Amino acid sequence: MPELKADFISDWLGHMRSYLIGKNKKVKGKIDALDDSDVAVQYFETRNRSVTCVPRTIKIAREFSCPTEYVHGWEMLQAKVKTGADINGHLGRKHASPFDPDWMLAEWGVHHFHLGVDSHPNDPAFVVRSGPLVFAMLTDDTFYAINVYSHQSFLDAGVVEKIHDNWPEIISSFRTGAGVANVVDQKERKISRESHLNTTTVITDGTRYRPIGGGVLMSGVTLGAAYTADYWRLKVEAFQTDFQTRSGELVPMLMERGYSGEGPFEATLKYFSENEAHVFFPQYDLIAIVNLVASR
Repeated sequence: MPELKADFISDWLGHMRSYLIGKNKKVKGKIDALDDSDVAVQYFETRNRSVTCVPRTIKIAREFSCPTEYVHGWEMLQAKVKTGADINGHLGRKHASPFDPDWMLAEWGVHHFHLGVDSHPNDPAFVVRSGPLVFAMLTDDTFYAINVYSHQSFLDAGVVEKIHDNWPEIISSFRTGAGVANVVDQKERKISRESHLNTTTVITDGTRYRPIGGGVLMSGVTLGAAYTADYWRLKVEAFQTDFQTRSGELVPMLMERGYSGEGPFEATLKYFSENEAHVFFPQYDLIAIVNLVASR
């Protein structure tokens, strides 16, 4: 069997590091300095904060009220949500940074959107910043508009109360069992978030919720990002093992491109998903597309 020279994990990490740099050019040095063990987690941390561009139905809480001077911005945001246009420009300008955590999203699964209409003069990818913010919980097909809040409301448990009052079914799986209800005030919640501690949110009727956004590990990264990084690392490792085992099947194709049948050949991973992988052979300018479903 011919020897295959490949390190698909290194290739995979390289793609993710490049993505992070592309989104955060101002902190390229810090991203370059990230240990390989942190790259995947930070990549998925960043991706999980972004909003996918798909059409969504908008559901508005009964108490929702938008200041008159921001109604146009709210209407523009709604139009984008309904058509599936990109609304990431309404998020915080550092939402894609691995060094700027979104604690409210991590704890409660709630995004905050600016209501500017014009492009930001220093960063046209974003709208002009606004004082009032729309807090919303998103699923794959629905935008749940909770209310318009100030920048001082990120610690306000009333946000969860409004979700509970309007759409209890979307957070019911996060309810905890009966027991002593330890109410956490905003000061305590701020300390807990900054210390990477998960807290229970207790609302006025006594219902308690564990972190709706999944919570964080002691390192400060979200549990979801850490789990996803581990999942995909194992998938890439398993794929390389399988690919090396079956590398002999590639010889006829490579020989058509000049491979002599002797010595090792190099391969790099260019793309990887649940369904397929793209493997590039630089010596022969050839890309092999592997159907992963069929290869199982």
